[in-house]
Amino acid sequence: KELGETLFRGYDFSELTSQIRAILKRDKSTNKVTRTEEAKEGEEVEIILTETPFYGEAGGQAGDTGKILKPSGKLKDIKITEIREEDMEAKVEVFDAKRPVEGLVIHNCKVATGSVKTGDIVVAYVDVTRREYIARHHTATHLLQTALRQVLGKHVEQSGSLVAPDRLRFDYTHSKPLTKREIDRIEEIVNSAILRNFPVLTSETTLTQARDMGALAFFGEKYGEKVRTVMVTFGSQAAPGEAFSFELCGGIHCHSTGEIGLFRIISETGIAAGVRRIEALAGKRAYEYTKGEERIIEEMAEVLKVPQTELVSRLEKMVKENRALIKEIESLRGRTVATSVEKLVKKAKTVGKIKIISAKVEAKDRTVLRSFGDQLRDRLKSGIIILGAIIEDKVALLSVVTPDLIKKGYHAGKIIEEVAKLVDGTGGGRPDMAQAGGKSVNKLDSALAKSEKLIGKLKK
Repeated sequence: KELGETLFRGYDFSELTSQIRAILKRDKSTNKVTRTEEAKEGEEVEIILTETPFYGEAGGQAGDTGKILKPSGKLKDIKITEIREEDMEAKVEVFDAKRPVEGLVIHNCKVATGSVKTGDIVVAYVDVTRREYIARHHTATHLLQTALRQVLGKHVEQSGSLVAPDRLRFDYTHSKPLTKREIDRIEEIVNSAILRNFPVLTSETTLTQARDMGALAFFGEKYGEKVRTVMVTFGSQAAPGEAFSFELCGGIHCHSTGEIGLFRIISETGIAAGVRRIEALAGKRAYEYTKGEERIIEEMAEVLKVPQTELVSRLEKMVKENRALIKEIESLRGRTVATSVEKLVKKAKTVGKIKIISAKVEAKDRTVLRSFGDQLRDRLKSGIIILGAIIEDKVALLSVVTPDLIKKGYHAGKIIEEVAKLVDGTGGGRPDMAQAGGKSVNKLDSALAKSEKLIGKLKK
């Protein structure tokens, strides 16, 4: 009330003359706001105008950006189109517009040149290109809701949204993820509506009348008695039942759906029980996304040296060949392990009455290392096995103790724990099998050599 209402005229104008009603400074550390009479070059302030073309962030739609210019001299005999930026006494960059309460638009600004004061007559310019990007995404959001209700059912309701210049986000009620076929169908419906170039009609009415006419409302949104409706239709506003889309909405929209150009869904996820989220692109952003996909396909075709039409069949063939090669490699690896196991068994040492194998082996991962341990245990029948390998530039250790020696007090976990210390590592595990890791690759050979002497000292 103290600051007064801002007359929003952005539905009809993207630039207009206005007057600075108030200038506010916000302390970033305390968030405290104080009024000031003047804002000088370099200062960030919040400006309130008597009337504005800037849409203040509301209903999920991002606020407008642009500039506020203070001309030198009086404006009464000067047309806005004739005002040149270089003739300005002050230039203020508007980097956001907020609507903290109904009827008040706050312009978040930085004074680029000169200074402005309360009471100054200024010209407010909205960044029209950015606004057009927002409008495309906003109108596309309305088309999306209609498409969702057509494909999934009338239970679909909007439960949140974001309309920005570079994307849209739409939250809606539905119990399960969309299938690929459903996503394709939704995109098809929206793009068909874009191609048909429906007029987008707006009007003001009462909340009761709008609801009686069947306008969709955003769940949780608070509406006044006077509301604005947005109808996408070739028919009359008096026949909402024939409209493609009819919603309560105070946002900025295209004049016709053809202005959207193109619509693409880029993701669909769940965000809460019974609530899904679609992220999508419209207009130039959708085109850029599509071109990016095309470039990827072109690069793939280039790498594989096949026409784009043969990409899928070539990839299917490669996947099949790859699976066969993996199977063959695993078979060869298994035979290699078996051959190595036989050599290690022949080199087993007997310390006292216990057979011991302590050796460094070639293993690409711990699965192969455990395979060595299992096969050696089966071949030895009775004994203690300590194996080491270099995996991803680190030491991997494995200890195996056969059941008869466990009964005599030998414990694989305790053995591997001591060996790991020799390679600056840690580990442990069960009595029959244990694993460890170490940092010092250069100490592995020495550690394995010393491990034989440790065994006698490592009963429970």
